[in-house]
Amino acid sequence: MSYFSNALLTSLPPGVFEYLSPHLRTIELRRAAVIATAGEPLTHAYFPHCGILSLVARLEGGQSVEAAMVGRDSVFGASAALGDPTALNDTVVQLPGSASILEIARLRAVAERDSQFRTLLIRHEQTLFVQALAIQWMQRGP
Repeated sequence: MSYFSNALLTSLPPGVFEYLSPHLRTIELRRAAVIATAGEPLTHAYFPHCGILSLVARLEGGQSVEAAMVGRDSVFGASAALGDPTALNDTVVQLPGSASILEIARLRAVAERDSQFRTLLIRHEQTLFVQALAIQWMQRGP
């Protein structure tokens, strides 16, 4: 699988991609596989090539709600490279496919060295936040 099927990896400056690429490992994303559990530390970032990761919020009554989705234009785990590595929600494979994974420590090292890359990750996380807010707003209804 080509790294270039993930739009975020494709958009990286050449120096950043050259540093990261030897450390990327491609895995299969199996439907319903749990990628992260809320409250647990994240160890890897996921750059989907195809398939969809669903970020799920667990509610007090035991229900769950999809808070956001991550696909081939995105990354899951970027927030761990910017601060606390603790997962804020459960993340499961909603649509099977494949992804490149990268250790959070390596992603964090690049974010600390390269301000453009850090800004890219921050903007990405802000976009996920807006997506989650929009989904919550739509679920409330008029």
